[in-house]
Amino acid sequence: MSDRRALRAGASVAALALVALVTVSTGSGRMQAASPDTAPPLAPPAGTIINVSTLSQLQNAVASAPSGATILIAPGTYQLTGPLYFNRAVSDVVIRGATNSRNDVVLKGPGMTDPAVPFGIWTGNGVTRLTVANLTIRDIYYHPLIFNGGTQQPRVYNVRLVNAGEQFIKAYPDGAGGGVNGGIVEYSVMEYETVAPSDYTNGVDVHTGDGWIIRHNLFRRIRAAQGLAGPAVLMWNNSRNTIVESNTFIDNHRDISLGLITRAPNDHTGGIVRNNMIVRTAGAGGDVGIAVFDSPGTKVQHNTIWLGGAYPNAVEYRFPDTTGVIIANNLSDGAITARQSATATLSGNVTTATAAYFTSPGAGDLHLTAAATLALDRVTAPAEVTSDWDGEARPGAGLADVGADERGAVVTPPPPVEICGDGIDNDGDGLVDEGCAPPPPIEVCGDGLDNDGDGLVDEGCPPPPPGPPVELCGDGLDNDGDGLVDEDCNAAPVATPPGAPSRLRGNASGNTVALAWLAPIAGGEVSGYVLDAGFAPGSTVLSLPLGPVTEVQLPGVAPGTYRLRVRAAGPGGPGPVSNEVAVTVGACTPSTPPRALAAATNGPRVLLTWADDSGCPGQTYQLLVGSASGVADLGALPVASPPFEVIVPGGTYFLRVAAAGGSGTSNEL
Repeated sequence: MSDRRALRAGASVAALALVALVTVSTGSGRMQAASPDTAPPLAPPAGTIINVSTLSQLQNAVASAPSGATILIAPGTYQLTGPLYFNRAVSDVVIRGATNSRNDVVLKGPGMTDPAVPFGIWTGNGVTRLTVANLTIRDIYYHPLIFNGGTQQPRVYNVRLVNAGEQFIKAYPDGAGGGVNGGIVEYSVMEYETVAPSDYTNGVDVHTGDGWIIRHNLFRRIRAAQGLAGPAVLMWNNSRNTIVESNTFIDNHRDISLGLITRAPNDHTGGIVRNNMIVRTAGAGGDVGIAVFDSPGTKVQHNTIWLGGAYPNAVEYRFPDTTGVIIANNLSDGAITARQSATATLSGNVTTATAAYFTSPGAGDLHLTAAATLALDRVTAPAEVTSDWDGEARPGAGLADVGADERGAVVTPPPPVEICGDGIDNDGDGLVDEGCAPPPPIEVCGDGLDNDGDGLVDEGCPPPPPGPPVELCGDGLDNDGDGLVDEDCNAAPVATPPGAPSRLRGNASGNTVALAWLAPIAGGEVSGYVLDAGFAPGSTVLSLPLGPVTEVQLPGVAPGTYRLRVRAAGPGGPGPVSNEVAVTVGACTPSTPPRALAAATNGPRVLLTWADDSGCPGQTYQLLVGSASGVADLGALPVASPPFEVIVPGGTYFLRVAAAGGSGTSNEL
């Protein structure tokens, strides 16, 4: 057996930047190593590219980017004043940092206890194949990333999410039996610097999602000071076909759960959990590592789980509908346990691992050592698991290792190839530079010709010697030493303000106001626009800079009638205002009360759903809570659209839902 430990001396999953990028050839193609710090660079942006370097530019780009556009964010810290809303039908938009380091661009909220920024990036109402990449989102009141109904196939790539008041990535159902499908979360980090503000948190929390892939990520410290936080990955509420692979989990209270409660038809169906490393260091506490709850047809294969005595069971499968489950070739220091009449086929698992089996479990490194005799060369890897956590190929029948690490894998180097231009026979065939193109022509400096045919003259050449000094106009200095200042210079032109924009028009859809206008046809240079808003003709109570655009959408506008004007601004100062338009927001009045109020409970958590046929966009509601039927003596809680989840103390409650601005209430629970 070949020993790879020399390649990993001192390696630690907790210090993932030290894990080398390994590429191996497998029957299904080439796979990258599992560390989130080895994310292959994305392809260069194509199509419409919107470069932004300020918060206002970023907000305008998010509000107006067309399908296929890339929003390229310059390095820096952007202090968010509200969510970035993708709230319209748009597809294949990419929002990414300008470098390949997720630490270079930071979108920062005011903190987990400040509701001014409830979300980092919010999507819904027709957003398809949005990619969020190469950036950090941190210190958010609710969710750094929230995918609402109407979102499909989001991709989260090389992203760091830090300190979320609730779930880091939240995907809601659409209220019509569907949800957000085809999501991919990869090469990303989700973590608390210390602990969550409450136990109501997860890393990835998906309701009613189909076909999600969660791979090569690090989930760290998803835990709370009080209560049982997590799971770090939770796929439930009729989700299905989830793949959770080659992730690292360090010091979370719970780690992976396909399904959580029992419901019709099932809380989760199908899916694969493979090649994950789960670590609890001393004092971390917590519960089960991998849970398969009300999830028939699920496979749990080649995972390594070190709980360090924090909980007796490494894997649990639960509830009567959990059938057809396969749990194979997992390595742990805890039991694999059935609960509440669940059934599964178990094979090849080793549940008696000791600390000596692993390179450094206290540091989070679960790569195998030579002492792991019960795990080495013991099993046949299933067809679904042809490589390990590192992306290294597993050997043939009966020679694979138990768990996520394949200690005996051998990385076969590629055959030598000729390196053009180094004057060496690299591939050992007796020839030098065979198959290489002739060297390109080079530029001859100073001859005034384009020698290399690239359209440029003297590129890459040292600059010519400086000529005699010349006078620089307007700096107040005698540059050429003739005793005169600014001789032969013309007076600097005076910048003039731009003219007035024209044909301003606007309309409201739900709580979103759309405006468009024509640029000035006279006056000076235009560098941007300012929106003046008031409640009476000609009045201004708010001036909002808009950037160099001639149309904009403003989401989240409060109900009311607004008088709106735009004016251009430039080097010459602000110009005159456009025509004024009146826009009314929130004119929709609910015609019918909510109906079909229903509740599902899980301990202190209550998940409420209801239907609303009134068709008012952006409708909000009140949850009426009473100690007896027909009253609301315990409170009226403002809530957003369903579903709505709340944590309540023990007791008996009578619940109804009413639409804000409407009449009548739903049925009572």
